[in-house]
Amino acid sequence: MGKINKILRNSLITVVAVLVLGAVFFYLKFNMPETNAEAQLVINFENGERKQFEGPVIGDMTILEALHASSRGDDFELRYSIQKDGVVVLAKIGDAINFGNQSWHFYLNGESVNTGDINKIKIKTGDLIEVKYE
Repeated sequence: MGKINKILRNSLITVVAVLVLGAVFFYLKFNMPETNAEAQLVINFENGERKQFEGPVIGDMTILEALHASSRGDDFELRYSIQKDGVVVLAKIGDAINFGNQSWHFYLNGESVNTGDINKIKIKTGDLIEVKYE
């Protein structure tokens, strides 16, 4: 009789462990923040060239972070500085220098965005960021 009780007890422990692990995995699947949600970035260069990127929105990603990630993925030059007051000064994207009559302009879902604030504006799943040299 002792051997049967031991087998039943071990079986019960195994069943409980499987149920607990199943509940943990179920909870994690439905309660984890989504990190693979994607946004699009389209850059319209001055020579008519157009580059389009699609990638994950991770955490509190900003327009500047999306632009930086795209520059690393496609190997185009991105130069900017952030002033003491937190304003972004964009110097160059690719071969286009932000100088004179034309400069880089940003749009988020069709709405104009202040270039100086691209490090503060957060993006989300499904967003379309357009960058135009105008």
